[in-house]
Amino acid sequence: MDSHSSASRRARLRLIIAAAVTGAAVVGIGVAVLSGVGSSDEAPSPPPSAAPSEPESDDSDEGSEMTPGRARQVQLPQPERQEAGLSRGFTDDAMGATSAAVHFQEEFAWLDDAQARRQMESITSPSSPETVTTAVSEVRRSREEIGLDPSGGLPAGLTVTTRVEAVIGRQIATNADDGPVVHVWLVYDRYATGPDAQPDQAPLVGQLTDFILSWEDGDWLLTEEQQYLDQRFHPVAYDADSPQAYEAGWMRVAHE
Repeated sequence: MDSHSSASRRARLRLIIAAAVTGAAVVGIGVAVLSGVGSSDEAPSPPPSAAPSEPESDDSDEGSEMTPGRARQVQLPQPERQEAGLSRGFTDDAMGATSAAVHFQEEFAWLDDAQARRQMESITSPSSPETVTTAVSEVRRSREEIGLDPSGGLPAGLTVTTRVEAVIGRQIATNADDGPVVHVWLVYDRYATGPDAQPDQAPLVGQLTDFILSWEDGDWLLTEEQQYLDQRFHPVAYDADSPQAYEAGWMRVAHE
């Protein structure tokens, strides 16, 4: 992310926070993306050699060149429980890891440092304790950059919503307990509303982030062990109308 883009987004977010505090109309959110647990603004270019699963095609598109936009949206495995404000309890396969990553991205308290710490402590592998500290520090830094105190919750009346639009993932390793380690990329949008509930006029759209999850003690946990970071894969850029993105394994996410 270049400095001009970051400054513009922080400026827009200051406006929406001011709107939430004063009751003015929503101007738009331009969020500096949380980077403590792995984020990026641009999709990497080298294509992957495989994908964990292939999206099911829509019968109405038979005979057309398939793209993520034409394929049926993928129904991800659902969680079994809530813990520390996060959905937990997913299946022990690549799709379960993908669902865990999607729910984490959509539920993370990226502007509430106390809640972020509880969530990170709940979902982070014991092998990566620095991940918790880094993520909380990034939340506090983001708060300061948009004019808030470094510690605290969202201003009253402000609601921020993250929605994952597309995913791609694959198993990249096996951990010491013979559990799978899965790397997941996500494309997401982020919106905000103030007290008047007007729609966001300048949301973040098409943002890219990735997570590595390790199956440990019956659940998926975030890990940043160097041995796994070295095995991250780099997918082709996501485009809903791209046959190459479909062939690579990008799937649109179905939301209830």
